[in-house]
Amino acid sequence: GYPLPETPASRPGLRWPEARAAVVEVVTPLLADPDTAHAADELHRLLAPLGVQARAVRNVVSGLPLDNEADARALGRRLTRTGTSAPAVAVGLALLGRLGGPEDIPYLDTLSLFRDLTYPALHALTAVDRPAAGLAWLRQYTRAESLHPLIDALTARDDRATRAWLLTHPLDPRTVG
Repeated sequence: GYPLPETPASRPGLRWPEARAAVVEVVTPLLADPDTAHAADELHRLLAPLGVQARAVRNVVSGLPLDNEADARALGRRLTRTGTSAPAVAVGLALLGRLGGPEDIPYLDTLSLFRDLTYPALHALTAVDRPAAGLAWLRQYTRAESLHPLIDALTARDDRATRAWLLTHPLDPRTVG
């Protein structure tokens, strides 16, 4: 995967209860803001100094109550499509993991390519489309070079190429876990 530019390091001394409380305090009032552009800008501005990693942000936001699902979904979509920091995009991923639909799959799949967002994106994608999440997981975590053509055929949903590869390449039982 690719690292995101300027990924913040965790703030030293910030323990989980403090980090969780800070994320809740920042995110909760913005979830119901009908002005998603304003809410997204505020999330970028307020989350950055906290230094909380994307995975932790996703974990917190995935459990927050949502008073207005339509506004929360719109914010999630804005953040996953235009977000510029891992913590802010993680808010969007958490929201789409709860409220996303088929139109979000290409964005979630693409975001899974970024090292800092792989886990949060795969988690959201699993909730929206389990087979697509499985293919994205294979693409990200298959290290055997010999399997890359198979993974490419699978992710392209090219059944003929997948079948041809499987029939022409014997697999050792240790090749695929």
